[in-house]
Amino acid sequence: MPTFGLIVEGVSDEKALPEIIQKIAGGDIEFIVRPIAATGKFVTMFPAFLQEFEKLNIRIDKALVIRDADNRDPREIEQGLKQRLQEKIQGRKSPFPFPVNIHVIVQELETWLLADEQAISVITGERASRTVTRIQETLESIQNPRERLTGVLGADIPYTPEVARRIAEEVNVETIKYRCPRFKMFCDQILNA
Repeated sequence: MPTFGLIVEGVSDEKALPEIIQKIAGGDIEFIVRPIAATGKFVTMFPAFLQEFEKLNIRIDKALVIRDADNRDPREIEQGLKQRLQEKIQGRKSPFPFPVNIHVIVQELETWLLADEQAISVITGERASRTVTRIQETLESIQNPRERLTGVLGADIPYTPEVARRIAEEVNVETIKYRCPRFKMFCDQILNA
């Protein structure tokens, strides 16, 4: 079973992304997850977690660094993260013994969760006996997908990391690929390298 080091932005991502990655990979993966919940600390903290993964007594097959775009240009953020990583490993005898993939979600994890109204309907059906209709707008242009998902869930179902995990458990990755173009890039990073 492969082992992935996973560095994410926040607790909802910590709970939901392993579920989504398992679906993409089509098999069992063990995860070592390091969430960075401190606002503004992601850029400075993620290289230390990569170094921690390197020192573990288990083989890491791949490290994934996943961050939200939060209404900014994802390519610019990715470039900044890659530059920071290069600065941190400069002067080392060798790079990390595992591939490091950096991905920025447009806009947030909740964008991907909003893509599959049937997955959300499973949760709303279990807890509030109602279904959810498909959001017709371009999902990656929604400015505050977390707020939108909170609204879709309704007042009777608070959006928590566990709810994020449950939705992720139910999502169809093909639906997300169809509705969120940058998700296809993420899938490629999971399957390749």
